Amino acid sequence: MPADSRPLPVRLLLLAGLLLLLPAASIHSPAARAAGPDAVLTVNSLDDTDLPDAALTLREAILIATGALTIDISADEQAQTQGCFFDSVGNITGGCGAGKTELIQFAPSLGTSPVITLTSPLPAINDSVGLALNGGAVAPIINAAAAGDDADGFVITSSANNISLIAVVGAPRDGFSITGSGNVLFGVGVRSSGRHGVLIGAGSGNQVQYSSIGVVTGADSACTDGNAASGIYIGGSATAATVSGSVIGCNAGDGVTIDGAKDSVLHTNHIGLSSTGAALANGYGVALFGGATGNQVGPGPAGEANVIGGNTNAGVYLVGEGTTANTVIGNTIGLKPGGEVAAPNGGPGVEISTGADANTVRSNVISGNTAQGVLVSGAANSVIAGNRIGTNGLGSGPVPNGAEGVVLQSGATGTAVGGPSVADRNLISGNENAGVVVRDTATSGNVIEGNNIGLDASGMAKIPNGQAGVAIFEGANNRVGGDGAVILQFISGNTREGVYIENAPGTKIGRSTSIGTAFNTSVAAGNSREGVLISGATGVVARPGIVAGNGMAGVAVVGSSATGNVVAPYLIGANGGLPVDLDSDGATANDAGDADTGPNGLLNHPEITARAGGTVSGTACTDCAVLVYVSYANPAMPGGKAEFLAQVTASGSGAWSAAIPAGVPLSNITAMACTGACTPGSSTSELAPVAVAAQVRTVEFAVSASNVQEGGSVQVQVRLTTSDGLPTTSGVTVQYVTANGTATGGADFTHAAGTLSFLGGTASGETRTITIATLADSGEDPGETFEVKLTTSGNARLGALTVHMVTIGPPGSGLPHRVSIPLLARD
Repeated sequence: MPADSRPLPVRLLLLAGLLLLLPAASIHSPAARAAGPDAVLTVNSLDDTDLPDAALTLREAILIATGALTIDISADEQAQTQGCFFDSVGNITGGCGAGKTELIQFAPSLGTSPVITLTSPLPAINDSVGLALNGGAVAPIINAAAAGDDADGFVITSSANNISLIAVVGAPRDGFSITGSGNVLFGVGVRSSGRHGVLIGAGSGNQVQYSSIGVVTGADSACTDGNAASGIYIGGSATAATVSGSVIGCNAGDGVTIDGAKDSVLHTNHIGLSSTGAALANGYGVALFGGATGNQVGPGPAGEANVIGGNTNAGVYLVGEGTTANTVIGNTIGLKPGGEVAAPNGGPGVEISTGADANTVRSNVISGNTAQGVLVSGAANSVIAGNRIGTNGLGSGPVPNGAEGVVLQSGATGTAVGGPSVADRNLISGNENAGVVVRDTATSGNVIEGNNIGLDASGMAKIPNGQAGVAIFEGANNRVGGDGAVILQFISGNTREGVYIENAPGTKIGRSTSIGTAFNTSVAAGNSREGVLISGATGVVARPGIVAGNGMAGVAVVGSSATGNVVAPYLIGANGGLPVDLDSDGATANDAGDADTGPNGLLNHPEITARAGGTVSGTACTDCAVLVYVSYANPAMPGGKAEFLAQVTASGSGAWSAAIPAGVPLSNITAMACTGACTPGSSTSELAPVAVAAQVRTVEFAVSASNVQEGGSVQVQVRLTTSDGLPTTSGVTVQYVTANGTATGGADFTHAAGTLSFLGGTASGETRTITIATLADSGEDPGETFEVKLTTSGNARLGALTVHMVTIGPPGSGLPHRVSIPLLARD
């Protein structure tokens, strides 16, 4: 959150007030601030002349400060110059002018917001030593409309100048044109310019702070006086410019243009929106092109970001060869301040186009935009990480982008959507169409990894994208998830498929992806259709870590051209259809000679002919790989469940066998065939049918009794076991309550009652702990007892040990203050 979250106009007024409290000498260029100015020039006329008359004009003050005054000045004018020395006829002899530091200020007698109407261009600010031009409480308005066809409001060619609390309106060209270095515009207003509000065309370290660019105030509710081109244009050889704390709106071009400039920073601005969230549209919010490099659209030193919304086109647009190594970080794009209500940009939130390679979009909230959240077209090596795309700022509810969350197209390559760390995880949920789309034949080599697609930020509730979580059309060799065994990516809760792959050869879904579960992997948060649907694609390798809870098949392959696909999830939980379904028509029976055709050639599944001595054996296709699974529910039926155990190879005759780990029932073994060495381009079958006995789950106390010293606490453990020794196929709950014996609840121990939970997938033999405190009293009551009872259970039966006796010994009895039953190993 920004260090100061007050609306920009409030902050501007506070800062203006602070300036007024400072001594005049302190409002000056950074180099001269400590010593104060050499001279103070007070403008007390609204005229635009340089005549020796009764008052000092702005034009005359600038001429004096830059050493360019060519006339004598009157005694009245001399009276407005503190620190200047004159001869008897009004010529400046020292104290001010070229090489001296000046403060130009305005007399309070001019009133508030008086207008100075220029009749010709103002003199350039070009002294070798910077000046300060401070509007203060007067806050004059410089009307430059009649200054000449090519006139700018102010031209600053020197360095270390500071202009504050002045507005420029109607400049035929630019409101401010800056080519020096280290200049500061603070609290200025620029509107109705014939070109840019502020042009920074060269120099280093120039700053625009807390200003209103294209608007009258930061609280404007409608556009009336925008600039004809960009609000702020940073180009040419400019480097390290900073634009901060400003409202930039109503400009016909971009809010901020960065054209070939380097190392600029934009932070704490409202671009396209007022401080209250009213739309003040620019063309693009921020546009970077022309070889712009190393620029940052995002947080300042204290983490202050930009709010970019309400613009006609994209919020942030990067395009063109050499536009590289720029970062869009920490912004709110497409939402009003506060991050809850849409303030759409008319295009994507962020658009990266052809030639703009190796740019980063990180840690933004990108929601509510008319088109995509992020669109990458033809660019290489983009990074999109750590963003919230399609949700509110908290990630707790939807604020949809009007199309997809992220789109990679037109030859985008090497894009990283997410990454291997938690900090890289994008939350891509709530969008009108798919969460992530990869399309077009040349769009290849992109990685979608470590994301949360379709859930809320907690990972436990759905915020569906309107179509698939991820959809890949035509592009080759794109990857969804990594190969590591730790689940990092969740694609769940979406309105259609978790992952849809159409005519996209070489797509890979890796083990680090769970499709259809919540973050804890034991709670279903299914996609409404298939977990994965492969349509007409070849060479796909779909080996997600988990596929469970989806409304139709876990993985389905359809289309006669969809061959050479490896479909072998590591863990398949209950889905609405088969775990793996070729042709999406239910279980496919083996046929003689495997002569039928269809998806993956409708490859016959292995036959299991023997189950004995810790080994399962059978027949499969010649020289095929056989992927062996343990089944928790018949995998040839809807809702079938299975977990990968091992891969073995069939002989030239098709014979195969596999050693099964101890404790895994041989009767539960199933398998699928995979042609050749089961490498990309191989085809897999469905899983072989197997009748699986219903799992019986039992809960009871681990031991029947324990002892504890008075004033200590006792830990009583409850154990879950399964009839087949396998992890539980569904969650289990059990209720408990304490009961008085010779010990009395409230006097000798604290009464307790509650529910213990074992999630689905809990290993047989695991325990849960009940902790009960005993109370110290003044009596000698050795051997008092109370009971802990198991009462009812969900999805399990109660075993023999449903009552646990606790004996309380007096202090000093030698009994432990705390009893802990060790965890029991898996049965």
